[in-house]
Amino acid sequence: TARWDSLVALLQRQAELPGADLVAIHVATAIIWADNVGDVARALDELELALRGRGPEASAVAALEKILSEAKDVESRARAATLLEPVYLLHGDFRRVIGTLKARLEATSDPTERKDLLGRLAKIYEEQTEEFGEALETVALLFHEDPADEATQAELERLAKVSNSQARLAEIYAAILGNVTSDDVVSAR
Repeated sequence: TARWDSLVALLQRQAELPGADLVAIHVATAIIWADNVGDVARALDELELALRGRGPEASAVAALEKILSEAKDVESRARAATLLEPVYLLHGDFRRVIGTLKARLEATSDPTERKDLLGRLAKIYEEQTEEFGEALETVALLFHEDPADEATQAELERLAKVSNSQARLAEIYAAILGNVTSDDVVSAR
């Protein structure tokens, strides 16, 4: 790794020169960290700096997409997804936004963050791609995580009506009720 450290040091010195192409230098450094050293976290740091430069540079986006598809740990994929999401939103590429949200969902167990991500995902399915069945399934995941949330239940019922999926709604409710061990206010609804 001494060879790669020397190359990174050289790139850092180049970055200090007047008129240096900082985006290209950050991307080159990121590629060294990710591909040659195996330090994906440092590569992501460099790519984040590259995106702050002139905006979504194609080489930085390509490097992030490679990390998103090839990184072994979910945290690296989630961080790459977080950096890519605004780029995809800027271009109106909602298929790829969906992929970034799913990658972030894989990496989090925080209930508040999951609720936000699932809600955003369902909204994109419904409003941008008009996949009402996918929106319903996404809200079903949200409902499964918090069956006491009345707003989620109302959204689930609305989407079942919009997607003409009353039978699926019954299956979702049956699955939730199958997990109930005692009567309470939530299961009584």
